[in-house]
Amino acid sequence: MSFVTHRKLNKKLVASSILSFIWVGNYQYHYNIEAFNTYSINIWAFSLWLISGYLYLTIHRSVKDKITNRYLPLVVSWFIYLIGLLLIEYIGYAVLGIHENSARGGALILGLIHGNSMLHTYYLFFPALIIAVYQLLLVLPANTIKFFNTLRQVSGRYTTWP
Repeated sequence: MSFVTHRKLNKKLVASSILSFIWVGNYQYHYNIEAFNTYSINIWAFSLWLISGYLYLTIHRSVKDKITNRYLPLVVSWFIYLIGLLLIEYIGYAVLGIHENSARGGALILGLIHGNSMLHTYYLFFPALIIAVYQLLLVLPANTIKFFNTLRQVSGRYTTWP
């Protein structure tokens, strides 16, 4: 289980995966291009949210390293996220003609991000949610690693994890 040794990289991916799976599984995306629609969980939307979560956490860390103020990195990161979201939405919606059809509703801002109020709320609060999930993964107790080390020791394949 080498994933434990690369905690920072994988916790970003794990946090992004968890949030993407919960959101996409509950929202039930459906696109006008049938190739993007997969059974059960929409792989297209899941992949985009997974990548977005990872990128957001990376950008947030970079901004946080440069700005020492407590709340300003959140605001700056959120604006970077919003600009990126609008750019991706414009390319997908206006240029490529990809439309999400599962929820009829108006556009959130600048004629982009079409959907219902639940979708709009998620889009706006995504940065706070991904940071919360990531922080939760960071504070998992050290006893968890000790527990897995004990299991490995009992199984006869003992190697310590950091």
